[in-house]
Amino acid sequence: MAEACCETELETEQNARSTNVAGAVWVRASRVRRSPFDFPTAGVCWTSRAALRVCRARAACLAFALAGGACGHASSGARAPQRPQEPYAAVPLLDRLPDGAHVVLIARPLKAWRVEPLRTALDALLPPATRAAFEGRTGIDPARLEALVVAEYQQGWLSWMRGPWRAEHLVEVAGRRMTPLEIRASRPYVRRGGWIGAQRYEWAAVGPHTVAVSSGPIELLATSLARVGRGRWPSGRRSAVEGLPRGIREAVDEAPLALLWPGRLALPPETDSALLLARVDAVALTAMAHGRDAIALTLTLAGELPPDAASHLRAFVTSIARSELGAVLGLAAGLERLSIELDDDGARVRMLVRAADAIYGLRVLFSGSLRELVEGP
Repeated sequence: MAEACCETELETEQNARSTNVAGAVWVRASRVRRSPFDFPTAGVCWTSRAALRVCRARAACLAFALAGGACGHASSGARAPQRPQEPYAAVPLLDRLPDGAHVVLIARPLKAWRVEPLRTALDALLPPATRAAFEGRTGIDPARLEALVVAEYQQGWLSWMRGPWRAEHLVEVAGRRMTPLEIRASRPYVRRGGWIGAQRYEWAAVGPHTVAVSSGPIELLATSLARVGRGRWPSGRRSAVEGLPRGIREAVDEAPLALLWPGRLALPPETDSALLLARVDAVALTAMAHGRDAIALTLTLAGELPPDAASHLRAFVTSIARSELGAVLGLAAGLERLSIELDDDGARVRMLVRAADAIYGLRVLFSGSLRELVEGP
């Protein structure tokens, strides 16, 4: 019965185009659609102002994903009183994303809210009163969201999230806002699809507490559901993280917050960065608590680097730390504790940032857009 979610094998365009490093270096010159899930990926040269726009897009992406069920009023059944075993839990959320993803956000808010200083940083972005109002309207407490992945594709985005809600209720609430409502199904998953404003969305409840959401081509969600339901990918498709280098996978699996670029990087060929990273196969940027007063930012590069990569990587990080973005986040002070490790598998660039500086910068950069999205109309 699970195969009913995708009755025909999907043959879609292979979006093999690779993307930029760290999202803070290149921004897309033009874009057909704009949504809170925009991940600028390629185009014009780096500027610190462009980096600020990129970072705000990242924050908006996370907020919109958290606000996925904010399409109506929550009922008393919005949160499940028990946690029965998820029938599809054997497939991790990250492995449910089909190939062609340019960049992936991985977040574990529940894990992050349990440790300092990440708790203080998140409370600064989403104060308890804001979260309480959001939960009262949607049934979702962002601080209890267990897992979230959001992937951008050439024509849209796909998100999977798991939390202590009743997944079918969230999908039904989303469907009430769709005009027109184009998809209404109950088997093998509760699904709704249609237009909200100028964009088309699809929702599916996959298990008691797991929800999948997509915007863009219908193939995105259908392909992903086929993998979960059938236990295999449709012909010609594969996972977005298939063959991901071990060091990259370990980095994103352990961190409470990570950004992943799962393919070769496409940078303007005339730049120093393009030469430095020409043979890098994947990149991950992670944030983790370091004690109670610092946040560790780690950039993991998997692939072949030139012999003098350490000096070039240091110059690259230094330029970002001394930019407008770096000043807001207090990155310049972290240069004193910058470490670069090179081995046969790639490199790890690690910086410790004072939590107080980072929290101040996060509030300056993101609090307005997050509050607007979470509070809703």
